[in-house]
Amino acid sequence: MKIVIMAAAAAACFATSVSASNRAQVTARVSTVGLDLTTIKGRIALDGRVHRAAMLACGDYTSRGDHFARLRCHQEMVRDARAQAARRQAKAEQIASVGARG
Repeated sequence: MKIVIMAAAAAACFATSVSASNRAQVTARVSTVGLDLTTIKGRIALDGRVHRAAMLACGDYTSRGDHFARLRCHQEMVRDARAQAARRQAKAEQIASVGARG
């Protein structure tokens, strides 16, 4: 499976998409507005938003039908969003440390 990461320009959100040769690309945007991602509470709230967005984009994997495809889609979108969040957090910390030295 190929995971495509789309960077959100000025808006504070994550865009995540998943596609494979035998299924359509699925994309979701998750806002980080109002969240303090430096706190555990903020990261938990973001994780909840990511799971809800993935559920809406991929479908409810608890229902009948192609359960495993929806579950795989959901897992990939969550993994992609978490990786984006970690990169943004590292970048923010790097910028903060440079600003503290200056």
